[in-house]
Amino acid sequence: MSASAQCPHSQVHWHLHHQAFEEATIRYLEVTGVCELCGETATFRGMPVGMSPHQPTMAADGGEARLPFMFGDEEPTGNLISVIGSAQ
Repeated sequence: MSASAQCPHSQVHWHLHHQAFEEATIRYLEVTGVCELCGETATFRGMPVGMSPHQPTMAADGGEARLPFMFGDEEPTGNLISVIGSAQ
């Protein structure tokens, strides 16, 4: 059994990064997590791989969740990037 499998992962450092593209009202919150005890990276599941202004997505390795958002009654404008693939 690996050290990671024995770790309770009870102390996780979450990193939030705000990503905004010029001239677009859609913004993204990029989320990553690392266990402070063993160094294992959190892996997200259940989202399509890529980037979309319409739904949460994740990196191909599952190590980053990408959450699109806007404020108040903003309408989606600008170059709305949407690149979705499939997890390998």
